[in-house]
Amino acid sequence: MLDYYRFTRSVAQLEQEINLTRRLSRAACADIEFCIEQKSGGLLCRRTTDEPLSLPNTFNRPIFISHLKISGTRELLSFTASGWMKEEKQLTVTLKDKTTTLTLSNRITPIFKNRN
Repeated sequence: MLDYYRFTRSVAQLEQEINLTRRLSRAACADIEFCIEQKSGGLLCRRTTDEPLSLPNTFNRPIFISHLKISGTRELLSFTASGWMKEEKQLTVTLKDKTTTLTLSNRITPIFKNRN
């Protein structure tokens, strides 16, 4: 039961961070990259941009999402100024025996096509 709660909460947090990145890129009309790295104990995410945006605690700040693992060690999601992803991706997220695949697409709403 605890693993189920951790998994659903962590996946929801990852989805929120990715959606926030897309919304920020559209609102600021700036290219923003969202990097997801596998670390021991979870995922380390970071938002970066080359624009001079001053939003406190938003850019170049580590975001740690505990308990999750992704397939691979690093994923880079790039959002253009219009909010579109440069490349559609599929992220496979795992916690022990629980697995889901997030399909990141360029549809306006929702960003995730199908979630298992």
